Amino acid sequence: MSTAQLFDTVANRDVLGFADNYKKIAAFLDLDYNDLSKMAQIRRQKVRLDDPIPSEISERLREIAIIANLVAEFFEGDANRTAAWFHANNPSLGNVKPRDMLRLGRFHKLHQFVREAREEAGWGHA
Repeated sequence: MSTAQLFDTVANRDVLGFADNYKKIAAFLDLDYNDLSKMAQIRRQKVRLDDPIPSEISERLREIAIIANLVAEFFEGDANRTAAWFHANNPSLGNVKPRDMLRLGRFHKLHQFVREAREEAGWGHA
C-alpha cells in the first residue's frame, strides 16, 4: 500500500458537516434505534445518541460518517445525491442498497468498495 492509498481511507474534509454529530449521521441515512441496535450489536434499550453514547454506537456512526463523506466528495458535496446513492439498489453490490449493507454490519466491505470505486474513477488523494 502506498502512502497515498493509506490516506484514501477517509475524505479530505467533513463534506457533510457531521463533526461527530451522531444524531445527524443517523438521520442522514434514516437509521432508527432498531437499526442502530443491530449494527452495534447491543440491546435496543441501551441505544442512545446523546451523552453518554455507547461506544459501540459512536464507533459505527463514525464509520458511517467516513464512508458517507468519501461518497459525498465524489458527488462534489451534494448531500442529496449522496443520500440517494445510499438509498438506491446498487448493481455492483448485488442489487443491495449501500444503506442496507451498513444496517447489516457490512461496513468494511462497503468502505472497501467505495475506496476501490474512487480509485478507479481517479478520485484518490494521490
